[in-house]
Amino acid sequence: MLQTIKNHTIFQAIKRSVVEFNEERAFRHGAAVSYYTLISLVPMMVVIIFFCGLIFGKQQVQDILLEHFVGALTGEEGAEIIYGVIENMTDFSDAAWITKVVGILILLFTSTAVFNSIKTSIHALWHIPLSLGKISKSAIDRLRSFLTLIIVGFVIVLVFFLESLIITSLDFMGELLPMFHGFTLIMVEFVLALIMNAFIFGMIYKLLPSAVLSKKKLIIGSVTTAFLFQLGGSLIAWYLHAADLGTTYGVIGSITLILIWVFYSANMIFFGAKFIFVFSKLTNDPIIPKKAWQNSSN
Repeated sequence: MLQTIKNHTIFQAIKRSVVEFNEERAFRHGAAVSYYTLISLVPMMVVIIFFCGLIFGKQQVQDILLEHFVGALTGEEGAEIIYGVIENMTDFSDAAWITKVVGILILLFTSTAVFNSIKTSIHALWHIPLSLGKISKSAIDRLRSFLTLIIVGFVIVLVFFLESLIITSLDFMGELLPMFHGFTLIMVEFVLALIMNAFIFGMIYKLLPSAVLSKKKLIIGSVTTAFLFQLGGSLIAWYLHAADLGTTYGVIGSITLILIWVFYSANMIFFGAKFIFVFSKLTNDPIIPKKAWQNSSN
């Protein structure tokens, strides 16, 4: 099925997506997600550390997220601040049982706020109305957002573990073939990041919206978005490193770095969603709302 798609269709879809993305002022969706992330960042990390820690070890997962993920953006000072907040949020040793229950419920609610916001925005970009009003529907949506968060966290941690193992092997091989070491390392990091991002985008487009996507649209949309994300992300990362806002402005600079990166990442998710929508129209394979698909199946 993938072989029947002409190359110019993908490029045509990208160009048309840029036009529609601007016409619909979709950047405002990224601003909303940045706001929710500021509130939900630590709760999301707490959930990821807890569940992924059951498999990989709590301390190892915490080190990966804070050193390689947050620390790469905010610097050591920002990572230490977030580490302290996480420790305080997970310390229920002296709290009453009702405080623990309420704290866990608040943690679960805030940790899924970002993904809930992403779902709302994707529905708007796909022109699919949201079904509101039912408590059971809202609970299912929150559960789906929670599941997406856990899967995304697991993939991130797993990829960092694999990257560490591969880099260790390449360091050993580099002693034998030093001329290929640097280039091979760059390619391995690029490919692993591409696979990780494509999988994460795919999970977001598959699990969050109340719509049915064909495998063709999902794979092409996720891979294309991941590739564009990495190209732009390299430029953003270079700029943030050169600007060194975290060192210059301290905590405020660290928060600014997170917001800039989240704003860019969120808009790439939404651009990918718009690309899937446009690509579906060009290939006469429209996105079907899940409710309509269920009715047609019956």
